[in-house]
Amino acid sequence: EDNQKAGSTANELGLSNVGGVFVVLMGGMGIACVIAVCEFVWKSRKVAFEER
Repeated sequence: EDNQKAGSTANELGLSNVGGVFVVLMGGMGIACVIAVCEFVWKSRKVAFEER
């Protein structure tokens, strides 16, 4: 009985249990987008300065 109870509770993953995963994913995606924009601006300014 104990093994069945442990297995059934392990399968009960609702939105409240995995909500933190989505928060971390969205935070990481946000940081990645900010870094990508900063790299694009930095590279654009560097190329524009070198072409002068």
